Amino acid sequence: MAGDRTIDVILKAKDEASAALKSFSGVLAGVAAAVAVVTAAFAAVTAVIAAATKAASEQEKADLRLAVALASVGNNTKAALLEM
Repeated sequence: MAGDRTIDVILKAKDEASAALKSFSGVLAGVAAAVAVVTAAFAAVTAVIAAATKAASEQEKADLRLAVALASVGNNTKAALLEM
């Protein structure tokens, strides 16, 4: 019967599409996990860069304070600064 064959074809197509969609869903889950890892790594790198920038800024301020202190005691030469 032609009607039975049509139903068989439709059911078979649905079963094959279902398997493909499950496979695709698994791939998407893997991609989502990879994106989460990359996002966490980016956040960590950003935090490290921010900390390094803050430390460099604080060091620059300390160097300026040292230069001012040395100038106030009259020993503000490049050689004196390099010895420290």
